[in-house]
Amino acid sequence: MNLGRGFLLVATAQGLRLGAGLVVFVVLARLLGPAPFGEFAYWLAIATLLTVPVSFGSSTLVLRSFGSHPGRARETLGEVLTTKLVLGVAVLLVGLIVLTFMDSQHARGLLFMLLMAQLFESFAEFYGLGFRVQGHFAQESATATIVAAVQLAMMSAAAFFLRDLSAVALTFMLSRLIGLIITRYRSQVLTGAIGLDALGKVPQTLKRAWAYALELGLLTAYGQIDTLIIHHALGSHAVGLYQAGMKLVQGTSRLAPILAQVLLPTLAQKAGSPIEFARISARVIGVFGASGVMCWLVLGVFADGLTAGLFGAQYASLVPLLPWFGLLLCTRFLETGAGLVLVARGMQGRKVWLVAAQLLLLLAAGYVSLQSYGLKGWLLANIGTIACLLLAYAWLMRRPRPESANSSRF
Repeated sequence: MNLGRGFLLVATAQGLRLGAGLVVFVVLARLLGPAPFGEFAYWLAIATLLTVPVSFGSSTLVLRSFGSHPGRARETLGEVLTTKLVLGVAVLLVGLIVLTFMDSQHARGLLFMLLMAQLFESFAEFYGLGFRVQGHFAQESATATIVAAVQLAMMSAAAFFLRDLSAVALTFMLSRLIGLIITRYRSQVLTGAIGLDALGKVPQTLKRAWAYALELGLLTAYGQIDTLIIHHALGSHAVGLYQAGMKLVQGTSRLAPILAQVLLPTLAQKAGSPIEFARISARVIGVFGASGVMCWLVLGVFADGLTAGLFGAQYASLVPLLPWFGLLLCTRFLETGAGLVLVARGMQGRKVWLVAAQLLLLLAAGYVSLQSYGLKGWLLANIGTIACLLLAYAWLMRRPRPESANSSRF
């Protein structure tokens, strides 16, 4: 299968999956209202942060390994699965300890169910990689369609008929478990069972993935910690408004890393040829940039219609913020495209420290701006710090490629 067709099938599969996820959150926001939806988003953010170690950048590790050493793909899958299981047990134990210190039974229930949902989702994403490294793009698309349809039906029914946070969280957990079962079964029918590796190799796998894991942790913190800060400063209602806009950003911007995963093996293969690599890199960044600008225009021009049609009159104060959400989305697309080029050049270790610096700058500037200008202030700080990160990426691209990038084992 050629790269273009594979790219189209993967993009279609993930687009359906992300589209269904976006519809789920839109339905929840509209039917629950800003404050209850904000509470759901708050506990989901905490659950997501707790489960970050289980993913540890495994998707990037597997796909870059496939691009650099195709013969080791299944071996890498086994190593990664073993490591994920070890980390999953550890995270679950930590989560149970956290629950014992919570006073509210309602909050404990929400956090436990959402924590389990995120664990199930992490393993489902892992088994989805089995389709891609074996080139079964059509089957991946079909599986993603089935899973998205099931999850969308379950969550829409729960939100419409029950409208209770605990029931919604339980349905969310069960829908993710069903998605994991379907994805694992269909993946292993095609590729065979993925064997576990020796536990003694877990530290070695983590060492190989440290830069990917650190960046994933930073990006997840970047995408979730805003909810915690806004909840602390402004309360659940403000979180609900903010998350309604952010779900549009997150649902669309998650297409960017999916496109990056598809393109990464090809870029990694061309990294040894500077002229060819520069040509392809320019195209990649141009595609990401153009996609971001289009999304920005849509959110800016159709802010009134999108807000009223998707969320209803109770979210009217979101309208003047949507153009800023669009600009944030544009900068995120550009950052993903430029970051992809650095990863393919073997500069992940350098790149991740720039991402860490950007997050720290956002926390400092964002909190001050939030206190002074509300949600708009947080968005402006977010956009400004990403612009600084892009300038740092441009500087890093001019640096020589690390010698170790030619010989490192992935």
